[in-house]
Amino acid sequence: SSENAIITSWWDFGHHFKSIAERPVTFDGTTQTAPAAHWVGKLLMTSDELQAMGILRMLDCGQTKAYDELYKIYDKNPHKSLKILNEIILLDRKKAGKRLAENGLTQKQADEVLSYTHCNPPEAYFIASEDMIGKSGVWSHFGSWNFERADIWQNARKMPEEKAIDYMMKKFNYTMEKAENTYFEVQAITSDSEANSWVAPWPGYGGTVSCSKNNEEIYACSNGFQINLSNYDVFGIGQQGIVSPRIAAFTTDDGLFRKEFNGTTIDIGVTIIPKNENDLEVIMSSPQLVGSMFTRMFYMQGHGLMYFKLFNHQRGLTGTDIYVYKVDWEGKNATIVEEYFN
Repeated sequence: SSENAIITSWWDFGHHFKSIAERPVTFDGTTQTAPAAHWVGKLLMTSDELQAMGILRMLDCGQTKAYDELYKIYDKNPHKSLKILNEIILLDRKKAGKRLAENGLTQKQADEVLSYTHCNPPEAYFIASEDMIGKSGVWSHFGSWNFERADIWQNARKMPEEKAIDYMMKKFNYTMEKAENTYFEVQAITSDSEANSWVAPWPGYGGTVSCSKNNEEIYACSNGFQINLSNYDVFGIGQQGIVSPRIAAFTTDDGLFRKEFNGTTIDIGVTIIPKNENDLEVIMSSPQLVGSMFTRMFYMQGHGLMYFKLFNHQRGLTGTDIYVYKVDWEGKNATIVEEYFN
């Protein structure tokens, strides 16, 4: 790799990457409390690869300097700064510049922001390792951080009811009903720990289960679920009758298909991966992690991804899997894992 190639993963092994590979990293143990924790967590959580690429390009171009510039331009308004930033990282440079102009930036200001979000990025690698499964509750908590709720907890909850409702309606464009309900929700919180969970959840993984074909279309799973690949159905028989997960992701011959279920559901998600003609592997997780970038990079060998290409797979000294991806900033071709469909 080139000397300026940047390695991104969760922060724990950042110092090891810097010391042994002699390459810069996105963040490490000395910067774990910096905003990068939110952005890398969001990258790992999202099921939108374009968003993941946009986040990584921003981090590799300028860390969080784009946000800092917008924060100054918008008179220290964090919510507007984040809203605009989350919009432009999804766009190409020309469209992003137009969006910034529409939101009041001069050409000079827009060029400064774009230098931190849409530079010609350096060579980049992403590491998805098995230890990150157990840490998923943490990185997904930071990645799903709700800045509006954090603001309300810090500010509106301390106000008298009428003032707090007015604050939320003006600042976040809430309806009166939503502002009232939110105010009473906050007043019912009794500890910082409870507040932390109210601001953002702690999604995680629940292990894997195996499923085997028991007729031409139906696979029976060890946890009681049944899967019909012909119509993308997942169901189980419980005391309430037929129940389904809230959301499922199916591995297809051109990528991933996500399906939300109606009716009686349980608050879990499943990602379904073929192992051979007669067997499936099902990744159990919180609904927020179904088909997420970490799920696809760790469990699915990058199947269907265009910007993240599997570069190396090894096992660590303790037998844990480590997948290294090289970033293809052009993203011209999707990776198809042929063994899934042989």
